[in-house]
Amino acid sequence: MIWPCSPRSKESRRSTRSTSTPASDVSSGSNPCFRSLPDSVGWASRPSLHLLLRSKTCAEGAGLDHLSTSSSISPRAPVRVRVRKLDPHATLPAYHSDLAAGLDLAACLPRDAIDTDAVVIDPGEIRKIPTGVALAIPPGYEGQVRPRSGLSTNHGLTVPNAPGTIDADYRGEIFVALINLGHEPFEIRHAMRVAQLVIAPVAHAAIIETDELDETGRGAGGFGSTGGH
Repeated sequence: MIWPCSPRSKESRRSTRSTSTPASDVSSGSNPCFRSLPDSVGWASRPSLHLLLRSKTCAEGAGLDHLSTSSSISPRAPVRVRVRKLDPHATLPAYHSDLAAGLDLAACLPRDAIDTDAVVIDPGEIRKIPTGVALAIPPGYEGQVRPRSGLSTNHGLTVPNAPGTIDADYRGEIFVALINLGHEPFEIRHAMRVAQLVIAPVAHAAIIETDELDETGRGAGGFGSTGGH
């Protein structure tokens, strides 16, 4: 992410090379590069991140273009999600790349629970796939169950209600609803990754009944009113 900085002269950029900015001054109102940063991210408690972003966005002319926000630095602390295995053979949700947005959810098909260790989804059929895990998502967040791109594009297998919502107060087993939109039966095997789980913040609305709503240029224009089909 790059935030615009106020224009600076060559003399100003040269002075940046020879002087350093104390961490306590980086987030001050006198710094034009950080007045526009969102306060909700918690920049004030992360001076090292302040300095890194300052170097990236405001000191490119000082020869610091090589600096970037690596996967080891995050503007937010990880959200703690407690996971309980309901089956000893279940696979814990896991990220499979450093900057992945979604945790992979895997099928849990124990041999002693069904006749075979696989579930076949015929074309046009919807099946609920157990994962063998339950979650405790913290208040203020939800879990969004989304399709895996490879299964969708290669086999037509997707989540029909995507994104499926896992509420923060749900403590039961996580099931993934899958529909086969392809032309061939698809076999789900134990431990196969079948969906993604994105942990996302959610806002609770305060509903206020009223007799009038603010007027807008769009008004009551609905489906296709903005030029779509």
